[in-house]
Amino acid sequence: MHLFTQFRLRSTDSIGWSHFVSKDLVHYTYLGEPIKPDGKDCPDIAGAFTGSATIVDGVPSLMYPGVHHLADGSIDMGQCLARPVDRSDPLLREWSKKLVIPSDSHKINSSRLHDDSAAWKGKDGRWWMFVGGSKVMVDSTRPRAKKYGLNLAYSSADFISWRREH
Repeated sequence: MHLFTQFRLRSTDSIGWSHFVSKDLVHYTYLGEPIKPDGKDCPDIAGAFTGSATIVDGVPSLMYPGVHHLADGSIDMGQCLARPVDRSDPLLREWSKKLVIPSDSHKINSSRLHDDSAAWKGKDGRWWMFVGGSKVMVDSTRPRAKKYGLNLAYSSADFISWRREH
């Protein structure tokens, strides 16, 4: 059994993931930090927030929002995918990561592109998942803009190339 938790890394004071294994669900062994916010291969330099795990063709696949800063200092998020480097290693010690859903700050508030659901395979053979987001709507009848929550549906044939469906 593998257990992943989100935690604050003391060395960088940012959010990452820790990894534990257990044979009996009572005693756990700490295996380190498989997802560190380092900005390499995924824009997560400001944090690797909590996400979801899905087994894809027998391979654990972890989706999480990578947090980074834009040139103006605002926060931006994109969805990252982490997979084990050596799939034959029963402890899954090393992980690679890549950006699979870039932020779309022109259409949505990408500082809130997070809280992805676990993915599932649909009857159409595609992978599906939801990602939470928000959008600022300006209403001429109200004195200030209002933020609306969004539940964005994405699909993928290969779990790497995702497209927004709704």
